[in-house]
Amino acid sequence: MAKLKDKRIDRKPVTIEYLSIDDLLFDDENARFAGMRLKASQKDIAKNLWEEMNLDELIISIAVNGYYKQEPLLVVKKNSKYVVVEGNRRLASVKILLEPDLAKYVGARASDLPKLRPGLAKELRTLPVIKFNDRKELWGYQSFRHINGPRSWSAISKAEFVAHLRQKLGISFDDILRSIGDKNKTSIKMYNGLMVLRQGERITRFCRGDSSSAKINFSHLYTLLQYPDTRKFLGLEKYQISEPFPENPVPESKKKELEEVLLWLFGSKSARVDSIIKSQNPDLRMLDDVIANKEALDYLRETRNLNAAHEYTEREDRRLESYIMRAEMNIRRAKSFEDYYKGDIPLADRVSNIHAISEEMYEKMKKYGKE
Repeated sequence: MAKLKDKRIDRKPVTIEYLSIDDLLFDDENARFAGMRLKASQKDIAKNLWEEMNLDELIISIAVNGYYKQEPLLVVKKNSKYVVVEGNRRLASVKILLEPDLAKYVGARASDLPKLRPGLAKELRTLPVIKFNDRKELWGYQSFRHINGPRSWSAISKAEFVAHLRQKLGISFDDILRSIGDKNKTSIKMYNGLMVLRQGERITRFCRGDSSSAKINFSHLYTLLQYPDTRKFLGLEKYQISEPFPENPVPESKKKELEEVLLWLFGSKSARVDSIIKSQNPDLRMLDDVIANKEALDYLRETRNLNAAHEYTEREDRRLESYIMRAEMNIRRAKSFEDYYKGDIPLADRVSNIHAISEEMYEKMKKYGKE
């Protein structure tokens, strides 16, 4: 057995041992699987890893070079087996290589998997591990790699990881921020977004698995919560975004508004509505402007058209200018197609109406111009 000394684990040496892959379980509490249903099976976790975590290169590397012994799995005991808290991608890669039934279940075609050199399959039946008494003992070993490491996690996975450290392991936010080197408190902002998202799933009809896109853009939520008008809309104005929210930060009286915000951000497949956010910049700022303006908000609720609703937040003179510029642009576009006109009378009547309205506006503007 090899011994490694790591200053982050109470300055005590840790021991690398070898365990059969039959005794190793995927971690169903892993923050990276936050989007999966609760109580996902071991096979379903492997499938998620195959579909979402780009195992191809890792599988080829293991097939060619074997398992790198200096990358032990980090495990905690669960009954008679061990849960792999760190190293689920590596465990999945090995199991897919060695277990044809699992490979078929996750969708890995046998023809696409590399052939193992003689003797390697036997070597891979046992993998190096470091055993920990519990997750709290292990957290410091993980934290920096997960939040800032070379293989970046999604924003929601980072938020779930921070929540796990705080709520399940009782680690203080000061220790979390210090451990991962987060001087800007971004982790707290993500955590706050997660508290709002989880509450929305508990008290509204929103469900992240029902979002209109395959993956929710979680950064939209915790970024939007940094805008004061949005926090006021949700009843969160008493909280600072750089300080952790409680687990249920949105007042019950703001349940409707919470559901609206989540559906605007993420949409709903079952309700057949898409997210109104096409890009974080400028759409989130536009949404915050709309939320702060009653006329604009009413229009957004009626139409789900963010750009049109945002026009109600502009000064009347700016709106007039915007409408006229767009009208001119559309008329020019229509004129470029005039050769395709086939004598449709109602269409000609519309052009006549546009001409009359324009003449009336022009005469009125000309009169004001002389005053």
